[in-house]
Amino acid sequence: TTGLGVTNVTVHVGFSYSKNAIGNATVFVNGKQCNETQAGTYTCTLEGYSPIETFDIEANTAGYEQATLTVSTLQESNTTLYSLIIASILVTIAFVLVKRRDKTQKLN
Repeated sequence: TTGLGVTNVTVHVGFSYSKNAIGNATVFVNGKQCNETQAGTYTCTLEGYSPIETFDIEANTAGYEQATLTVSTLQESNTTLYSLIIASILVTIAFVLVKRRDKTQKLN
């Protein structure tokens, strides 16, 4: 995550047995094509405001079967935003209830 609602995704494509990088692959994350930044490393920027993000990753290269992977992760900045919103709502409700109680007590 690079900021609220923005996630930089980096995908490393390589052989499972040797870990050697596979360059010139086509990589998609959630349907968005990534750019190759160095041999076997692909990056893209995605937007989303969910506290838990799911990334569907697809990698293709000539002569090999397509590789797919789904990964879920907790987005800290998005989670913080929702926590602050919920806390603000709870404080507002508490304030209204206290004011209402005080007003009722003054009438009695």
